[in-house]
Amino acid sequence: GMMTLGTAMIFLGVILPLPVRAIGAIGLAIIVLHNAFDHVTPASWGAGAWLWQVLHAGGNFSLGKIDAWAFYPLLPWPGVMAIGFAFGSRILALARRPATPPPASRRWPTSS
Repeated sequence: GMMTLGTAMIFLGVILPLPVRAIGAIGLAIIVLHNAFDHVTPASWGAGAWLWQVLHAGGNFSLGKIDAWAFYPLLPWPGVMAIGFAFGSRILALARRPATPPPASRRWPTSS
């Protein structure tokens, strides 16, 4: 939901001072490692079960007298956003490079 995307944007803002390659690597690690923790259950976190619900599992949880619902798990969206930022930065860097003409053998013939 909206909270997931907003939190992912805050995460991206925190890691922006890092080099673009590091941001991309962090994003990739979050996405790749996300599924490695599918076997972990919220109950295994004890009193912190609500945190695992928000981060990874989604679903209903209670915080004292408050019943809440994590509509969509937070992870892996910060990773998706970080990879998107790194990819976009790479595309912009390529677009800003000066264009080099193709070799003469690959140019269209021109009449003078």
